[in-house]
Amino acid sequence: GWKGAAAGIIEVAAEQLLGGGSNPVATVVGPCIQPAAYEFGAAQLDRLTGRFGDTVEGVTNEGTRALDLHRLISVCCHNAGWPEPRRPACTSGSGFFSHRTRRDLGRQATVAWIER
Repeated sequence: GWKGAAAGIIEVAAEQLLGGGSNPVATVVGPCIQPAAYEFGAAQLDRLTGRFGDTVEGVTNEGTRALDLHRLISVCCHNAGWPEPRRPACTSGSGFFSHRTRRDLGRQATVAWIER
């Protein structure tokens, strides 16, 4: 989420993986909220754009300021020397759990591995 990204979790994880000899091939982000459906507080957004650049700001369907969480993650990956992810599906539509949109109690999970 945005709080972990702002705290530097992506850069720390990339540093640990690279330091352990990992050779990045891809970054995958699961379904998450997209800017069109994600109005965001001005003070927090100003701090994020000040730190990560204006590209992390988006606009909602209603024309209000939004956080583009995917762009935030992409900027963090780029800064860490890690591959940038493709834009994931939005959780505000049906087919995904969304506590923010519908107060769903369920959660998504992703598990990945590489077999050689």
